[in-house]
Amino acid sequence: KGPWFTILNFDLYPTTDVDNALEELYKQFEEMQIIENGEIQHSINLLFMLSEAKHIDKTIDDIYLFFLEYVRKLQKNNKFPPADLFTEYEPIRDSAYGYGYWINDSYKHYSSKLNKILAQQQQIALRKRYPQFLADLRNNLKEDTAKFCEQISRNGLKDINIYGYIAILSSFKPHEFVDMWLSIDMTNWHNVRTALVNRYSGGSLHGDLTDEGPWLKFVKMNIRHRASKASGIDKLRISRLLIGL
Repeated sequence: KGPWFTILNFDLYPTTDVDNALEELYKQFEEMQIIENGEIQHSINLLFMLSEAKHIDKTIDDIYLFFLEYVRKLQKNNKFPPADLFTEYEPIRDSAYGYGYWINDSYKHYSSKLNKILAQQQQIALRKRYPQFLADLRNNLKEDTAKFCEQISRNGLKDINIYGYIAILSSFKPHEFVDMWLSIDMTNWHNVRTALVNRYSGGSLHGDLTDEGPWLKFVKMNIRHRASKASGIDKLRISRLLIGL
């Protein structure tokens, strides 16, 4: 455990040990070594506590500003761990690693903001990875359509449906997506449709995939346009890609 653990258990350690841990904590902040959500919240709340106890020469406001600056620094240097690709409901936690955060009334208005700010920054860190996710999806749509379909589906399989729970498809230009879809082997066309139907069933467009709503409308418009340019069974074949969407 990090230096925060010694500070948290100050009842068990002489003040010199606590001060040494505090010095190590500042050093780790300086070197951007503290990156996990729980470790950051433990550390900042303990600095709030030490400020309240007048053990350090910093106000509670100073500590909060220090936190905001540290968050900016982590993001600027791409040190933030990204949010989980597989979104699940998580209650706001008041503990980490089996220990509750040290939160007192005098600074709980700041403590309550930490988790939200960290979660927002983790989402930003995740979005920075979207270009590489998109490259992966482009490649798989063309080269391994079965894998593409698994990746965008929402069957609760964390290691397989890796892009099923983030709004990554709207990074495709709608016409580009349809171009690629219609360029793959015709026998795979409906596999892609089935994966999309799976993706958008269950209210996902009103939840974590809200950003893909307008994109999907344009994709469907594009398919209708392609169908209108065709005739006979070619027209029917393309228009059938809209079934269930």
